[in-house]
Amino acid sequence: MSSPPNPTPAPSPPTPQSPYDTASFWSHTSFSYVHDLLVLGYSRPLLKSDLPSLPSHDSSTKLSSKLQSTWDHQRSISSTPSLTKAIYSAHKFEFWLAGVWTILEHICMLLQPLLLSLFLNFLTSTTSPSSTGYIYAFLLFLTSFLQAIFHHQTYYITMRAGWNLRISLTILTHSKLLKLNLTESSQYAGVAMNLVSNDVFRFDNFCPAIWHYFTGPADGVAILFLLTKELNFPPAFLGIIIVLFDVFLKLYLGKKIGSVRSTTSKLTDARVTRTGELLNGIETVKSYNWDGVFKGILRGLREREHESIFRSQFMKGINFSMVLATPAVASLAMFGLYNAMYEEPLTIERVLGCIALINVLRTSIGKEMSRATENGPECYIAVKRFERFLGLDETEEKSKDDDAGDDDDESSSTTTISFSSSSSLLEIDNASFTWPKCTDNLSSKIVKKPKGNVIMYSTRDVDSTEMAALNTIPTTLQDITLSLK
Repeated sequence: MSSPPNPTPAPSPPTPQSPYDTASFWSHTSFSYVHDLLVLGYSRPLLKSDLPSLPSHDSSTKLSSKLQSTWDHQRSISSTPSLTKAIYSAHKFEFWLAGVWTILEHICMLLQPLLLSLFLNFLTSTTSPSSTGYIYAFLLFLTSFLQAIFHHQTYYITMRAGWNLRISLTILTHSKLLKLNLTESSQYAGVAMNLVSNDVFRFDNFCPAIWHYFTGPADGVAILFLLTKELNFPPAFLGIIIVLFDVFLKLYLGKKIGSVRSTTSKLTDARVTRTGELLNGIETVKSYNWDGVFKGILRGLREREHESIFRSQFMKGINFSMVLATPAVASLAMFGLYNAMYEEPLTIERVLGCIALINVLRTSIGKEMSRATENGPECYIAVKRFERFLGLDETEEKSKDDDAGDDDDESSSTTTISFSSSSSLLEIDNASFTWPKCTDNLSSKIVKKPKGNVIMYSTRDVDSTEMAALNTIPTTLQDITLSLK
């Protein structure tokens, strides 16, 4: 009697399309495509099954393959590939779209002080019709409303670019680590861990501020022109000079923050690597009571790392304090010089309009551009660290290089390991296994039995350093003899 055929498994249901992919232009602009999810979350706690699918352009597979493709292209066309160019090629559309939204936002920011001055002039005038005031009030509302829309679109696109870069570079780092040979994989495991746990978050901080490198100086020129119309050139120029001094101070501090960040990254790499080595050899460390030595090493690295982080945070604190102090100092200098040079009194509408322009400059240069100068150097250091790691030779590449090297001249220097038919599996001559400030060498003959049992024949006592060397011999090998001469 024949058994019934196995039933064909039912096909899995298709993945529902993301609401973002099916949303209209207005839904994208107002973010109304998440309305149903917000209503559901208000009525009851959300479950995992309630979450919609990711947008197609946010798929981790698509993101990583796109960046991997542009990085491979950079490696194929240049001996010194640039990860920055690869990132730009992979996210070119998002970069320029964010630029359009940012420029529109800053146009609205500059229009609001002008409309405010016109509205205040209308309030102090007794001859202007009421319709003029309504028009100015409506334009003030419209520019403020449009600025809010442009601002949220800018930040959504740039923040999404930041976390997409974080995801794709994490995947590329993991893939690269698997392609390294065993020696380099062990050597760079701590570096890879630091890259995916610390450096990737620099993109989240910098991407929302990337266009402020360009809008900050442009706003400065426009505001200088507008202030000159209100207060004449010398007072306006003095106010701008104070703001520019703040900018140059931020640029200097940003450069120093980048240098400190590079030092912090190296110290973190060293600490993570030493910690991994300690955990891998914890049995040996505990057996020979080396806890104090390694604890002192790790404590020293950690203290230096804390000192470097403190320096970075101190400079960031100076940056933030200048954001609050610069508008007040600039206004005092600007209006003080105007009163000293000109007899014409300052009117309330002129003062409020100029203060509004200074506040726009404070937001554009003092806050947004300072964020770019603060996080930009850190992000640049992170990109260079990823670039060095992703540029490491892979196992396949080394194999090709080795095959090509076989055709080289026989006089080139080579190292050969040969196995003879003697009783020793491996012989090492003139080897020294010591800790710093130790001079004794190991000269013993060891027979490793199954399950890692070691029988040692030695002409003298073997210290803990030599035992550490012996413990590196694989314990899974059957009866072998190792001679160290």
